[in-house]
Amino acid sequence: MFNSQIPETFGKNLSPSQLLKDLEAFSMDTDQKKFNYLRELFLEETDVDEYIQYLDTDQNIDLTKKQLTRLKADLKRFKVYLRDYLQKTAGRIGRFDQRLKKTVEEISNPALTPEQIDKIAHTRKKVAQAMRIVEVARGCKGKNLREVAQRVAKVLTPAQRKALFRTVKARFEAHQERHSGLEWAKIQARLEASPEKIWSLNEMERTGGKPDVVGFDEKTGEYIFMDCSAESPKGRRRLCYDREGQDLVQKQIYRAEGNAVDMASAMGIELLTKEQYLELQELGNFDKSTWSWLKTPSDIRKRDRALVGNYCDGGVRVGQDFVGYRDDVVAFRGLLRV
Repeated sequence: MFNSQIPETFGKNLSPSQLLKDLEAFSMDTDQKKFNYLRELFLEETDVDEYIQYLDTDQNIDLTKKQLTRLKADLKRFKVYLRDYLQKTAGRIGRFDQRLKKTVEEISNPALTPEQIDKIAHTRKKVAQAMRIVEVARGCKGKNLREVAQRVAKVLTPAQRKALFRTVKARFEAHQERHSGLEWAKIQARLEASPEKIWSLNEMERTGGKPDVVGFDEKTGEYIFMDCSAESPKGRRRLCYDREGQDLVQKQIYRAEGNAVDMASAMGIELLTKEQYLELQELGNFDKSTWSWLKTPSDIRKRDRALVGNYCDGGVRVGQDFVGYRDDVVAFRGLLRV
C-alpha cells in the first residue's frame, strides 16, 4: 500500500499536480510528443499501473476529482501506446540479433577482401550500437530498466517467475494422467537452474499454450513440456508455416501475422513433429476446432507444403497444406526440453 510519498521507483518531478500541468501543456500538440514525454517517466506498463494505484490510494494528493480523472485517462491512453511500442521494439531487437549473427559468419569468410571486411564491420558496429541503445541505455532510469534488461536477456522478474510456477504447478497437479510418477519439486528445480527455459515456458503460457509436462527422456535426463491447450494457442494464430511461406503471401492481397518456424525459434521452443503430435493426442483430444503446424520433412517442404494436424471425426488427422496458408484457426504447438 502506498503512503503519502511518491514511490521512490519513479524519478524526479512526478508529483501528480506537476505531471498534470506538464501533460496539459501538450493539449494543443500531438499525441506523439505527449507519448515521448511520458516515455521518459514510465518505461513499462507496470510503472503506469503502480502510479495509478498511487493516485487511487494516497489521500494527500492536491488534485480535484475531475483533475485526477483526467490524469488517469491520459495515463491509460499512454499504456496502449506503450504496449505497441514495446512490441515493435522487441521485433527490432530480434532483427538486429539476426543481422549481427549473419555479419559474424560473413566476416569469417577467408575469401573476403580487406575492403569488404571493413564494410561488414562498419555495418556490424552500427547494428551493435543500435542494440545497446535498446538494451542498455534505457535502463539507467528507475527500477524498470531492470525489467527491460531482463526481457532482453530472456529472464523473468521474481514476481513473474512465482506467478508462472504457481500456474504451471496447478496444471501439473490437475492432470496427473499426463505425467504419472513425476514430481513437481524436481521439475521446478531443473527450471530454476535454467532461467532461459523459464522464459521460454512463460512465452508458451503467455501465448495461450497452457504448457504441461508430458514425459521424461531417460536418455537425456530432460523433462518434456508440450502445449496442452484444448485448441491451438490463441496467441499464435494467423501464422504461415515459415519465412518463405510468409514471403510468398506478402505479395498477395493479405498479410500474415508471422510464421510458426520463426516464432518457435524466438520463443526458444521446438515445433512438434508428427510423431510427437500423435503422442500428445494420446493424452487427450486436442485441436477439435483448430489446426496446428507441425515440423515438416524437407521432401514435403520443397513442394511448398507443410504438415498440419487436428482431431476430427473421432481420430487424429495429419495432412498437408500450402506453407503460406494462414487462418484464425491455424497456429502451432511447441515442445520445451528442460
